[in-house]
Amino acid sequence: MSYIAEKFKELGVVPIVVLENTKDALPLAKALMEAGWLKEIL
Repeated sequence: MSYIAEKFKELGVVPIVVLENTKDALPLAKALMEAGWLKEIL
């Protein structure tokens, strides 16, 4: 887990992302999963 992810978890910070277009949701989700950011949520 990255330093930033550890700090978010430690501080209870929930990052918010606003997408202008729904077509961007799947590529973003895939990128977050590949980076390991979603495995704790899912």
